[in-house]
Amino acid sequence: MGSQETTERDAPRAPLGAASLMAACVAILLALAPAGAGAEESADQWLRRSQAARFPARDMRAGFVMYIEQKDGPRLKRRGVALRRTREGELADRLFVVQAPENLKELALLSHDQAGAAAAQWLYMPVYRRARRVSVQAATDAFVGSDFMYVDFGRVRPEAGAHRLKGSTEVEGRPCVVVETVTLDSSLPYRTLLSTLDRENALPLRLEYMDEKGELTRVATIDSIAAIEGWPTPITLSVRTVREGSRSILKLANVDYDVGLDPSLFTVENLEGASKEP
Repeated sequence: MGSQETTERDAPRAPLGAASLMAACVAILLALAPAGAGAEESADQWLRRSQAARFPARDMRAGFVMYIEQKDGPRLKRRGVALRRTREGELADRLFVVQAPENLKELALLSHDQAGAAAAQWLYMPVYRRARRVSVQAATDAFVGSDFMYVDFGRVRPEAGAHRLKGSTEVEGRPCVVVETVTLDSSLPYRTLLSTLDRENALPLRLEYMDEKGELTRVATIDSIAAIEGWPTPITLSVRTVREGSRSILKLANVDYDVGLDPSLFTVENLEGASKEP
């Protein structure tokens, strides 16, 4: 793995016409709320509590830096802004705008959670000045050439799987519960997901994805957390793709809650307009 950062002409692995960390992680990603522990809770209750904990406050804005560490190649860097607006229940809208490198500047991903369905997503490509709908088949493609998938930036969907408790463990001394999910969504690139949730705040500290053969394919982790405006907020998130030997790291900065984001920011019309951020 090289250590040189490259920001010139580093094209994404996936086609830009393609579409959770993480619905399961970033997305997970971007802000999670505290929740009380419950020793007798079921697997479904744990996952729904973790899902509900992802949307503290009415909205959130943060800057992000993403590092992409390839097995054989330079270290790539992307920089931008992430916005999130909570809607009703467990639903939220998210907008990610890339500001650097120059060849990806203004590329943007808009994600709308939907009740009982996968998130509706659009990718704005500045070269065409058009936003294109991300298909279900493309939702597992790489976002800006990273180990994060488009699907990682939608909500976690507890209703889309069968769950059971797998026991208890610790992560960095934090007591956790482990939930096993067998997905019912055939469009996803994994069959089984192990979610290691913090017993105090339900943060998904570790997510392990297995294929049909039970082989580990991806690992997503929350690597650092900070209390911001009273909310335990993931600051550093990472995803490792086992077969490719690559890893992507997402770091948040200048996180701010309840900033009063205009709902019109989270529209396709805004994506195709002149301004994509407040």
